[in-house]
Amino acid sequence: MIYEHFIEPSVLAELAKSKRNYKDFIKQFTEPSPRVISNYPKFKSFRKMAYNALPTTEAEITKLRLDELIAFIKESHRVVRDNEFSGERTWQENVISASEDCFADFALAQEIQPENFSGQVISLKDFEDGLDDLCGQAIVEKEVDKMVTAFGNLLRLSSQITFVDPYFNSTSKVWEVFIALVTHSINESPNSGTSIKVIYGADKANLPSPQHLLDKLKNEHSELYQGLKNIEFMTVRTSPGGEALHNRYLITDLAALSLGFGFDAREQGQTDDVSLMGKQQYETRYAQYVELTAFDVVERATKN
Repeated sequence: MIYEHFIEPSVLAELAKSKRNYKDFIKQFTEPSPRVISNYPKFKSFRKMAYNALPTTEAEITKLRLDELIAFIKESHRVVRDNEFSGERTWQENVISASEDCFADFALAQEIQPENFSGQVISLKDFEDGLDDLCGQAIVEKEVDKMVTAFGNLLRLSSQITFVDPYFNSTSKVWEVFIALVTHSINESPNSGTSIKVIYGADKANLPSPQHLLDKLKNEHSELYQGLKNIEFMTVRTSPGGEALHNRYLITDLAALSLGFGFDAREQGQTDDVSLMGKQQYETRYAQYVELTAFDVVERATKN
């Protein structure tokens, strides 16, 4: 439900020449848009390349727009990639190599041979003609494979992932989904630094302890356990004046999803409504559940 975009620095400079293109770029990548930007090359190099692509004789308004586009990208949530960006190769060559190493959804580029790029190439003309909307909502069948397909891109492109489910447990219908989602987040990731946190209720009856869940993961899926930068299970209780732990969320460093039900598989044909959060909603829920401004931790177990 999110899609990675490589942005060619010279294309950003071209977009700055048009007020309409400048506005459309910001609109296309502003939350809750499913479009997210790859931090490739890393921001400082990207910024330098974008400025170098703009002639010094360009109008001041164009330079100002480029400043604002670069500032927008700096503040955006960006996909982290481990791929090295070589100064001895062109941007196109680097991007093709990176996409071969790990799939990329889109490239906004001057020119890339489509057969050499793993995803879809968006040219400047394509952008000016108008991009098709990417949907941020879905009806998801509560089957393991369908849930992995629906959540998979968000999981694999994110470095920090928080599952929020008041009734999270180790029953097969929950644990099987969790293991499949974690597996996908590691195996298909463009980086090797995935951290996962699972938050559930301390006052819900008959739920396993965080240590039990951590030991279960370590003992039954040691490769997953070792492949994660960090994994943490915790039970929480509402802080005085805080919000009740009720809804289900999947919150990452890139975006967040709101789920109608939990992370469990059900009988065939059962569905769930899933949607990307808007900017204000994301910031609120991130603070409450990731930064734990609304909850007190009762018990936690963390990979050492």
